[in-house]
Amino acid sequence: MECINCNSDCCNFISISFPKTDREIELDAIKWFVAHKGVSVRAMEALNIWILDIEVPCKHLSDDKKCLIYSVRPDICKNFDSETCLVNQKQPTPAILFSSIADVENYLKGMNDDKNDKK
Repeated sequence: MECINCNSDCCNFISISFPKTDREIELDAIKWFVAHKGVSVRAMEALNIWILDIEVPCKHLSDDKKCLIYSVRPDICKNFDSETCLVNQKQPTPAILFSSIADVENYLKGMNDDKNDKK
């Protein structure tokens, strides 16, 4: 499969992963993240990580979705596999997806309800 078959989805966001914990201080930081436009956080339970997704296009992407720095693009771009990209491979639905502060607060409420049920 070729990258030309897609809409350059991988060039329109960045993702940063970090260990998944349920500490309130980290969840408060996630509230701050999702308070910004184009930002969401999802959990990949199997890997026990949070993934921060930021919708922001690469500044080297042309209007016709071609890379303007193809010959000197970063290694992460060179090593990207079109077989496993967001377009060509079905991605698992995240068990947890935060796109607003309310999403995080509902998650916290559920955590607190679970703690109270165990008492």
